[in-house]
Amino acid sequence: MITETKMPQATLGQGGPIVSRLALGTMTFGAETDEQGAFAQLDLFASRSGTFIDTADVYSAGASEQMIGKWGKARGGLDDMVIATKGRFSPPQRQPWGVKARPNTRG
Repeated sequence: MITETKMPQATLGQGGPIVSRLALGTMTFGAETDEQGAFAQLDLFASRSGTFIDTADVYSAGASEQMIGKWGKARGGLDDMVIATKGRFSPPQRQPWGVKARPNTRG
């Protein structure tokens, strides 16, 4: 049985936004968790005053971020949420002659 409780809140960093002390990790959204399950988790999290959602563009090839966006659109926005996302650059394509392990300082 889940009781009605509110999550403790904290200031993020020094003078940043106020967020819930617990973040909802969304790494499984789009993999083990389908859209219906993701929306149910997000709804419950928000109903308990959760405001801090963790995601990344590499979680399920971007499906996690897409589901969060769809959920936000369905509920009328994400203005009350803080989305912590990460981005990464694809590694350089390996050339047939290889990639130098040190910078070229001689031109």
